[in-house]
Amino acid sequence: MRRQNTRALLIWFVVGAALSVSAGMFFEHEQPRAEKVKIPRDGVLRTAEAQVGRHPHDALDPTTPLGASIKLRMGAFFERFRERLIVASAVTREGAYIVGSGNLPHSGGIDTAAFAIDQNRDTLVAIWQEDQRLFLFGVDRVDQLPEPLKKIDWVDSERR
Repeated sequence: MRRQNTRALLIWFVVGAALSVSAGMFFEHEQPRAEKVKIPRDGVLRTAEAQVGRHPHDALDPTTPLGASIKLRMGAFFERFRERLIVASAVTREGAYIVGSGNLPHSGGIDTAAFAIDQNRDTLVAIWQEDQRLFLFGVDRVDQLPEPLKKIDWVDSERR
């Protein structure tokens, strides 16, 4: 009897450990991080200037070189990020940055997104909210965001 209990306990422990490892792996990928993503230096981000004045959702169309490059960088997070740019004003230029922001239709401003493309460094930084969770791409912490993103109201409230 004691042997059966030990075996059952061992099986329970192994199954529990496997489930916790699986859950940990899932949550690790919930927060995209720049150092875990191989970011191509393809020079395409330097062409973002042409998107100034366009709608952000259209500017990141994955059938264009710029949209395809950003989709490659962001992977599975790209579509979730891009759909939060549907209700938006035009892409702007702020210093060296090309900036866009918006929100998901009918979300009451809860599901939002913003991006900044640094043309000098050929880099992308993105931030978005989904189901009251904050996601970052290109930086590890909100205080590392470029200045144009820090000025956006909902981003500024996340910093406090």
